[in-house]
Amino acid sequence: MKKLCILLVALALSVGAFAQVKWVGGGLDATFSKDNSKFYIAPEFGIFVTDNISVEGAAGLGFTSGLTDYKLAATGRYWFDPTDDFSYAPGIRLELNHGVVNLAGEKYGQTGFDVIFQIGVFDYKIAPNWSVRFNFCEVSLNRLFDRPQAKFALKTEGSVAIKYHF
Repeated sequence: MKKLCILLVALALSVGAFAQVKWVGGGLDATFSKDNSKFYIAPEFGIFVTDNISVEGAAGLGFTSGLTDYKLAATGRYWFDPTDDFSYAPGIRLELNHGVVNLAGEKYGQTGFDVIFQIGVFDYKIAPNWSVRFNFCEVSLNRLFDRPQAKFALKTEGSVAIKYHF
């Protein structure tokens, strides 16, 4: 019983130590055109495990003409802070996605796993508890377990996420 109490106190102190370095936020993407409309929402949360290393989780839901996409992701990041307001935060993201497409009245699903090296990720503090993240370059190892050969892709399109720190 004494060991359990010591463990609970140690756990409470460690959780309290990280009280100022958590965040919630996410991104929203919408494109509307005559041929193909797209809507995607991706809430995320994160916590620093040390001064320069964070762990993040995200869930995503996307709709395109005839396609519904679900994603779960975990990301580990190392933070470089050249100034108080600006950070460079490359990371490794593990992503599980499941897409459901509707073709000629039939629904087909496919599940995939991806390892993504996020190279061009920058955070900028816009207010005391708010920041914005810009991600413009990723190297992706698509469908790692689906095929005997790995397929590499370089993503250069950008994304923006708003985060609230508490």
